[in-house]
Amino acid sequence: GAKVTTIKESKVLSSLALEELIGNLKVHELVMEKDSGIYKRKKERVKSIALKAKKESSDDETLTSESDDKKYAMAVRNFKR
Repeated sequence: GAKVTTIKESKVLSSLALEELIGNLKVHELVMEKDSGIYKRKKERVKSIALKAKKESSDDETLTSESDDKKYAMAVRNFKR
């Protein structure tokens, strides 16, 4: 945080009141705990899955696939206009 940066960059720490320094450090600690909790929750939500591909083709599927590809290409062209 900005207060921690200010403390680090301050050349004369003796000019900073002890109570102010302790207060700033407590605020920094709370911010760090909050950020850590947010990171942990995000990490818990991420779940990896693996899918297994299976190649099957027949003449009917190939024709349908080519037809679908043409329809998709036409839709993309129409959308760009």
